[in-house]
Amino acid sequence: MSNIMLKYELIIKIGIGVTTGFIGVLFLFLDSHEISNDIRTGDLIILVAVLFWSCNAIYAKKIIHNFSSPQITWYPMLFGLPLFFLFGVLLFDDPLAKYL
Repeated sequence: MSNIMLKYELIIKIGIGVTTGFIGVLFLFLDSHEISNDIRTGDLIILVAVLFWSCNAIYAKKIIHNFSSPQITWYPMLFGLPLFFLFGVLLFDDPLAKYL
């Protein structure tokens, strides 16, 4: 992703490492026949979270020289925390969702 977003050159060793990592993740997903669907859903949620985190890390690397450290740290928390609580209550906690 950083190759696309930050225009870094793709080194063969990095490409091989990333490809090997993705193949390992595929083995984990495809090899779990005896695991219930709940765990697979959790795995997909974690996978999406990691993708968002990696996009955030790459974007922060791109803009970090324009902002101070407290701004880079506090702004995502200030804007993200209410969304985490809102989505957590609405999507995953039925007893609390009836009060909203």
